[in-house]
Amino acid sequence: MKKLERKGFTVIEVVLVLAIAGLIFAMAFIALPALQRNQRDAQRRDDMATFVDALKKFQTNNRGALPTYNNDNTHGPSKNNVQVKRDRVDYSSTSDGVEWKDFYRNYLKESFMDPSGVGYNLIVEPKCRKPSDVHNPINKDECQYSATMNYNASNHANIWGLSFANHYILVEIGATCDGSHATKSNNPRKVAVLYAMEGSGVYCVNS
Repeated sequence: MKKLERKGFTVIEVVLVLAIAGLIFAMAFIALPALQRNQRDAQRRDDMATFVDALKKFQTNNRGALPTYNNDNTHGPSKNNVQVKRDRVDYSSTSDGVEWKDFYRNYLKESFMDPSGVGYNLIVEPKCRKPSDVHNPINKDECQYSATMNYNASNHANIWGLSFANHYILVEIGATCDGSHATKSNNPRKVAVLYAMEGSGVYCVNS
């Protein structure tokens, strides 16, 4: 009786299999962070929509008015805008005030934060002003802070802290979205809400 020869894998076949496995692993290693980043950015877009919905509820409960300003919470030499950092919001307070910090505390709650686990910061521009520096946008009707945020997103800069790293939600009052940019609106109660994405670009949603 003739014995059957048992043939094993050749060295070339083993190397080929290992090479394919290594390629698949490398592709997964590269693609996974991008996938996770895209998922976080999707959550941020949902959060901006949640922010706008909460703002609409506030206006409904306050006869269409927007939250008011506290001059003690200012940012910038001109004091034309108000900055409300999350760590300045007292969640233990039972105040029903109408300032931006009250709106943030009462309508968005403590659990409202960036998917990375960092609390959102809020900066409010009460009047859409045209840019006056070298970062002028192509669209001359764009609001100043919107132009700076979009410039930062495109050039990996951090002017006025309006980059993804600082997790600022930018609120432009009297403005509407034009793509990723906020432009002046004839309605003073129209609000554009912008956020710099982790991946790239700026997301804008308006009330």
